Order: sequence, then C-alpha cells, then structure tokens
Amino acid sequence: MEVTFCLLKPDAFEQGLDDDILKKLTQDTGMGAMDIVAIKNLTATASQIRRFYQKPESWLERKGEARMKELRIWGHHCTREDAIFAGKEIIDQLVVYLTRGEITAVILKGPNAINRVIEITGDTEPISAKPGTIRRWSIDSYRRSTIQHRALENLVHRSDSKLAVQAEIPCFYTGPELVKIAPKIVSVWGAIPEEWIQEISC
Repeated sequence: MEVTFCLLKPDAFEQGLDDDILKKLTQDTGMGAMDIVAIKNLTATASQIRRFYQKPESWLERKGEARMKELRIWGHHCTREDAIFAGKEIIDQLVVYLTRGEITAVILKGPNAINRVIEITGDTEPISAKPGTIRRWSIDSYRRSTIQHRALENLVHRSDSKLAVQAEIPCFYTGPELVKIAPKIVSVWGAIPEEWIQEISC
C-alpha cells in the first residue's frame, strides 16, 4: 500500500476533464482500486506554486538548456547562468499557468500507487504520451509552449517518489488539514514526516 499526490491543473477544468481524470485515477486497473484520502479544490497563490516548484539549480539549468535548444538559441556562447535564467523563466510561466484558475489537490492511497499513477497519467509532454493515458487527452507540446513563451499544459501533476509526495502535500494542505489526513496515511508511512510536524505546530 502506498500514498501518492496529484494536482489537477486549470486546463483540466477548462476542458471539462476534471471528473474524467478523477475517475481514471481511482478506477480498478486489475491491481485494486485507489482510494481518495483527501481532495481539495482551490485557487492557488503564486507563493504556493513557487514553493511547490522549489527546484535546485541543476534542475533549472537542465530545463533552461532544453528550452534554449528548442528555440535554437543554445550555442557555444551560452553559459550555465544563461540556462539557469531560462529555467527560472519556466518557473515564472508555471506560476502564471497554475494560478489562472481552479485546481484540485488529491491524495490517493492504494497498491503501488506512485508508479500506477505515473503510468496512468503518461509522459510529461502530451503529444508524446501513450494513447489511453490522461495527458494524451491534451495536445500540447514542448515546441508549441516554448514558441508561445508559456508553460507546457498537461492537465495533471503526479508525484514521482515518496519524498516528493511528502514535500508536495503541505504546499496545498494547511496544518489543521494535515492533522486530519495524518491518521489515514501514518499506517502506510509509519510516522508523520518531519516537515508535516513543523506545519502542524505553526
């Protein structure tokens, strides 16, 4: 049994896909259905999204370099600082994207939940996602979003590890909410994560 975290993004609501996404995330795929531990609709603030996307410089550099290559402006004259700056622009675009409308923060529990949800949601880039996956319901691409100078829109975020799950949930659930959620998942994790304890005591 595992716990994982998903975020339905504004384009999921704009395209009327929010109910379909929730059904697909919780349906029985032959390994047992996944249960919703907690679900919360909200309009995120810029500070919430910046906290959610707190990334190391290595991530900013990698993403920024990929963006510059997509625009065909990467070359011998480009520096690591240029790539990091481009990576920070991606974060700025994600803030605009994820604060423009309603989102839903969902905590799920079930067998092999993290990997199952990764498989169900599909590749990060919608046009590269396998047919039948959630992100394939969108038609966005890295190239299109780069040319239009905006974030890639792919309907849903999913955590990729237990550590990510534990770090991402407090970005959208407050201390009192974490108190209610904790008993439902402590049997899976064995203990409440340290960062949750800090949130609860604030």
